[in-house]
Amino acid sequence: MSAFHEDCFFETLKLYELEKVIDKLTNNDVDCLETFCSLTESDFEEFGLNTGQRKKCLSAALRIKDKGLTPTSSTVDLKKAVHAEKTTS
Repeated sequence: MSAFHEDCFFETLKLYELEKVIDKLTNNDVDCLETFCSLTESDFEEFGLNTGQRKKCLSAALRIKDKGLTPTSSTVDLKKAVHAEKTTS
């Protein structure tokens, strides 16, 4: 995976305030948005995430998919999408 895609993945997790789960995800070879968005609650539980963390991850994955954000989306696209989401909530 390119450094850009990895940076985009980490930036996305930070935008959704998921910094605390980055190590658990990367320790389980989850290092891109495509893989992250394909995970289930059972997967997150297997990785050792608590209930709140699992819910936040599932919610973020759903929002990422709904916005059509992909591993090739730029950080600017991600920030705009998350900002728009937060200002309309």
